[in-house]
Amino acid sequence: MCGIAGMIGADIPPVSARDTQMRDAIHYRGRDDQREWSDGRHVRFFHARLSIIALDDGAQPMRDSSGRYTIVYNGEIYNYLELKDQYRKAGAQFQSASDTEVILEGFKLKGPSVCSDLNGMFAFAIWDSHDRVLFLARDRLGKKPLFWTKLDGIFYFASTLEAFSAIPGWTGRLVPAALDMFARLGAFPGELTVYEQARALPAASFAFVRTEKPDVRPQCYWALRFGTKRSADLSDACDEYEALLTEAVCIRLRADVPVA
Repeated sequence: MCGIAGMIGADIPPVSARDTQMRDAIHYRGRDDQREWSDGRHVRFFHARLSIIALDDGAQPMRDSSGRYTIVYNGEIYNYLELKDQYRKAGAQFQSASDTEVILEGFKLKGPSVCSDLNGMFAFAIWDSHDRVLFLARDRLGKKPLFWTKLDGIFYFASTLEAFSAIPGWTGRLVPAALDMFARLGAFPGELTVYEQARALPAASFAFVRTEKPDVRPQCYWALRFGTKRSADLSDACDEYEALLTEAVCIRLRADVPVA
């Protein structure tokens, strides 16, 4: 896993204890590298990296060749090699061997619909310096966490809720109803979190957040459909299941470090 955090606003405050807290809160999620980036006025990103793919050229935050887009990302895209070939044929150019750059180039080509291409687990944020807008996205089943809060006109996001604790105006007030829900379900559904001032980006959702008016309106890009789609006898179904499971395991073994 990796950790991401950041903030955007019309004019973000200077570096303070809040930034140290956000950086330190995600440190445990990535032992291999910790970096940050800012445009000096509207955005500041933090990243803690656990290196699995592209050990030498996959550092984040990562900017595209034009300098317009910058990404911080947590997760792994299992079909990144196939997508890399597909996007290259569409005109994308790559400078690294990372799956991170595949997301970035895919977003440049396809916008939000890139999420439907991604076979993997992910939470990422892409800053568009031209339009001054932040794009957030989360994987289909919400395996990777992505939380946000908005205080004093500044929008904050992070992989962990603890990253918000040093933000001026943060109360840490709990939501009793959310605790009841967790006790019943073993999870916080939808946008709900344990804190009154924080929300989660729902699974299988993306959102655009603008500096001038940092409202979050999640849009769903995928939903699990229940119901019979076709008929098959038990033997054929078992064979198909075994083939799908084998393929899923094999594609997850792509790594530049030893895996078990």
